[in-house]
Amino acid sequence: MVKRSRAATPGEAGRLATWSPRAALTTALVLASLAGARAQPADVSDARALALVRGHRTHGFVTVGQSLAYAERARPQSFRLARARVERRAGEPFTRVRLCYWLRPAGRPAEPACGIDYLVSDGPPHVEVAEAFGGLGRELEAGRERFVRALDRELDLRRDPAAKALDDALAPFDPYDRR
Repeated sequence: MVKRSRAATPGEAGRLATWSPRAALTTALVLASLAGARAQPADVSDARALALVRGHRTHGFVTVGQSLAYAERARPQSFRLARARVERRAGEPFTRVRLCYWLRPAGRPAEPACGIDYLVSDGPPHVEVAEAFGGLGRELEAGRERFVRALDRELDLRRDPAAKALDDALAPFDPYDRR
């Protein structure tokens, strides 16, 4: 059996239409917090973004800074960290941190590269690798030993440009993960 709803009396309609100060204050606070949360991530300073990336724990349970220092100690003749660039692009709610480095294949001059990118936001603090499924950033996230192996593989490919071109052309069709 369906129960019919009754119409509101004029006295009840007036009480339902008025707002209490507490409800108005609660609504204003909720809207203000939502507006503030959306605007906050773009305000990451350069030093804060670099500190968040260097202190970011990878899947290998070490920080990015420790992994890069280990790679410099393990391969002093072929890998050296250069500088980090902090970039902000219009319309993006995050800051991009690019880690630059020098690779030196044996018998050749050192070549600069900036192939490791991280996306950083500061509300709440969050760091993630920009290219999660490829590149040296993926290997750096996996751990320091894996990062050093990836550096060795990259140096081997730079020694032989024909092998690198062939590897790049066949990469989409390669069913094996060569980490």
